[in-house]
Amino acid sequence: MLHAGAWTLELDEQGVLRHIRLGDREVLRGLAGVVRDADWGTVEGAVTIERCEVAEDGFSVFFTSEHRGAGVDLVWAGTVTGHPDSTVRMTFDGRVRRSTRTNRIGLVALHALEAAGHPVDVIHADGTVESSRFPDLVSPHQPFLDVAAFRQRTQDGAEIEILFEGDVFETEDQRNWSDASFKTYSRPLSLPFPFTLQEGEVVTQSVTLRATGTLPSRADSAPAPVNVHVDDAPAPWPRLGVGWAARYTAAADAIAALGPAWLRVDLNVDADGRVSDSPALHAAAATGLPLELALTVAEDAPAEALAGLFATDQVDHVLAYTEGAPTTLAVTLDAVRSAAPAGTPVRGGTDGNLAELNRFPSASGREGVVLSINAQVHDGADLAVMQTTEAYPSMISTARGRGNTDHVTVSPVTLRPRRNLYATAEAPAHRVDGVDPASVDPRQHKPFAAAWTVAVLSALSAAGAREVTLFEHAGPRGILDADGSSTPVTDVLTRAFAADAVLRLTSDDPAAVAGVALRLDAGVTIVLANLTDRPRDVILTGIVAAKPRTIAPFDILLLTDGTA
Repeated sequence: MLHAGAWTLELDEQGVLRHIRLGDREVLRGLAGVVRDADWGTVEGAVTIERCEVAEDGFSVFFTSEHRGAGVDLVWAGTVTGHPDSTVRMTFDGRVRRSTRTNRIGLVALHALEAAGHPVDVIHADGTVESSRFPDLVSPHQPFLDVAAFRQRTQDGAEIEILFEGDVFETEDQRNWSDASFKTYSRPLSLPFPFTLQEGEVVTQSVTLRATGTLPSRADSAPAPVNVHVDDAPAPWPRLGVGWAARYTAAADAIAALGPAWLRVDLNVDADGRVSDSPALHAAAATGLPLELALTVAEDAPAEALAGLFATDQVDHVLAYTEGAPTTLAVTLDAVRSAAPAGTPVRGGTDGNLAELNRFPSASGREGVVLSINAQVHDGADLAVMQTTEAYPSMISTARGRGNTDHVTVSPVTLRPRRNLYATAEAPAHRVDGVDPASVDPRQHKPFAAAWTVAVLSALSAAGAREVTLFEHAGPRGILDADGSSTPVTDVLTRAFAADAVLRLTSDDPAAVAGVALRLDAGVTIVLANLTDRPRDVILTGIVAAKPRTIAPFDILLLTDGTA
């Protein structure tokens, strides 16, 4: 924990600045040097802290970071300094050791979502000033281009300046990929990429934060207890299903006993009418559970092939995607609706990120729009994953507008991306037992995933999502282990599937502790999640009161009528 005047921030062992706050207000979620390869993959650095001098009201840290692999060979020296006059500066001095092919190298600033909807002055490279706002709804394209600096004013009379030097910077809305931030980065995307840096070339950049005017008191470093209140008012709640992983039929009985609203079955129908993995449909139907059919359809797929998929009467609804298109085309939606039994809801949208739906409006219509969510397009760190749920309200509102419908389906929700976006027929994704290891998160069967699931349910239900499909039913990406045994996520979803109603739960620090209040046959069950890397004390009030409790980092607490 570091201090510089009114600024408080954290420096981690990788040389990343996190939670940069002016008083109690988070201004930047992160500030870091990044090194990307030619496929946008992050080449992690080996960081050595060379010198660290920390005082009560200032600091000076010097470190080096070496990055090798994936066509990249670069070392950079970083300095982070803070001064009593409320100035913080980070520098990046990089040297290419061998010819390097890259899409991005340099400093990246992550603006906290507190900025959404608030005014900002954008200073361009020529010195001109543009009065603008950080977008409220998710912006499909870069809201700010040609950025040399930002100036923001707080309601309390402080002025914040963020100065970027060494390159031309621009800003994108990372909520398009489920990140809870706006990202300002260098090398505009209008320039060709990937690009090559030759041996001996240097990359020099800096970011400086200054605060002037009426400055707030420094934030208290000790976190206060989180107050959680539950009352008897009903709260919105989506219908909940899970994905079907055909490889793990040993867990079929176990998932049927849990009683999700449906199993999602993914099928592809090509132009010749061939249906990929049709045995998966029969195996999922054999559980007796309703089905969510996720159909990726070639534009000229024969109608009879589509009709054959509805031989079972267990189809609850259909998600229709167009092969090779970012979002559903009208011809696909019409073909699937014609094949489906009358009254079966058919929803269009994207099987990818909100970015696709935001940039390529989909044929969706009155029956609803669909998008998927995963927590690790850009950052897999524990805190970053937990924080993604802060972006969900604006994501759902944006999807609702893009689809011109109040019915938003999120399917599926996963910790990691389900597919390698850069895989090709010539270089297919590596698979083990039918699963791409890159899509498997080692935290899936740990309390971490249970805590994230609570945050997901809390955020998506409050945002008004109507349907949510979570994970797979079993296996390394599942809510159950491969043999059907329970995991920490099972503890959460067993209760979530069985809930008769949901009660209103309010946390006075939802970024730290999220929760849901479920009315079950046995009474009211409260499930709370600590979304931080520190133990958090919780005080529960309302219809289910309990003595103060402490929740371990990235863990959950179950309370039944006040009893843990």
